[in-house]
Amino acid sequence: MIEAVDAEQPELSDGVAAIAAELAVIRRDWRDAHGHKAEYGSEGFPSRGDLGKIVGALCGALYPLRLGPDFVRPHNEHVFVEQTLQTTLARLYGQIRLELIYAMADETIHAVDARAAEIVSNFTRRLPALRRLLDTDVEAAWRGDPAARSVDEVLICYPSMLAIIHHRLAHQLHIDGAPLVARIVAEVAHDKTGIDIHPGAQIGDSFSSTMALASLSARPRSSGGASGSIRA
Repeated sequence: MIEAVDAEQPELSDGVAAIAAELAVIRRDWRDAHGHKAEYGSEGFPSRGDLGKIVGALCGALYPLRLGPDFVRPHNEHVFVEQTLQTTLARLYGQIRLELIYAMADETIHAVDARAAEIVSNFTRRLPALRRLLDTDVEAAWRGDPAARSVDEVLICYPSMLAIIHHRLAHQLHIDGAPLVARIVAEVAHDKTGIDIHPGAQIGDSFSSTMALASLSARPRSSGGASGSIRA
């Protein structure tokens, strides 16, 4: 029988400290060379991880029984949606505010706060319309794929639906005035699904899942027909 022997851990503290110090010098040199005395993000930067959680929560608020947590049932879905929106939109405000601190560098912090609140307010008011628009996308994907047995299957299982939900949310943020946050949301979807849709791309209703498999950008393009359209 072979006895387990605890491996001796190498002493790394001195080496790590030296590497960290060298990296600090490299960062300073980079910022000096490129004029980043107040580097974009030095006061905080919109977080890809946090925005991924925020959009995941918004997906659950839009489709609570299918994309929400497993404790959501018809009798408590309204309370879940209301509570989720309260907390999630407050977190979204914080992420947008971080973007605007640098996008509005010449403005007062009160102006930044007011603009962030305005963007979140506009975005919130658009959520019912976005849900109705997404319903047309789910319906189009279901009708366009003979293998789909239900709209629920499309919503839960199709990566393209996850991509289009993220895009609808990202596009609204893009046009409302938070293009960096919108781009991060788009990249979260890209990472999860492999489908790349620039948040500036305008996509018509009833956007089918087969069409969404293509990589899309905001360059001028169009595609009409029953499966929807996209234009810059």
